[in-house]
Amino acid sequence: MAKEFEMTDIGLISYYLGIEVKQRDDGIFISQEAYAKEVLKKFNMKNYNPISIPIEILYAMRSLVVK
Repeated sequence: MAKEFEMTDIGLISYYLGIEVKQRDDGIFISQEAYAKEVLKKFNMKNYNPISIPIEILYAMRSLVVK
């Protein structure tokens, strides 16, 4: 690709298109926490409290996996 496009290596990615990226030895982790907080602040909701949802997170994620 370097032959086709001008590129600059600026190191590991940490934030891209509203997604935080953390690269560690045990995996790559992504989060939209900062973006969610920004949206809450924009709509004057940053002091609202989170609530639990009536479904286990792992169960919800398993149902998204294509078999």
